[in-house]
Amino acid sequence: MLSKLNETDLRLTSKLHLRENEGFLKKAAAFIAHSGDSWFDLIAILILWVFTPNPWHTLAALMAGAIIILAV
Repeated sequence: MLSKLNETDLRLTSKLHLRENEGFLKKAAAFIAHSGDSWFDLIAILILWVFTPNPWHTLAALMAGAIIILAV
C-alpha cells in the first residue's frame, strides 16, 4: 500500500516538475512559492487601503512594499 502511494507520488511529482528551459514559468512559480502567505497579507492590506482614511495609506504602502521585497 505504502509503496504504491510512493510510486503515485513520484509519478505525479515528475509531471509537476518544471524543467530548466521553462524560463518565465519557472521564475513565476518560484516567486509564488517563496512568497507563501504574503498574498493573503497583501489582500488584507488592500482592504485596509480602501476602507481607511488617508493616514493609514502610508503605513499600508510601507507594509505592502516590505512584503513584496521579502517575497523576492
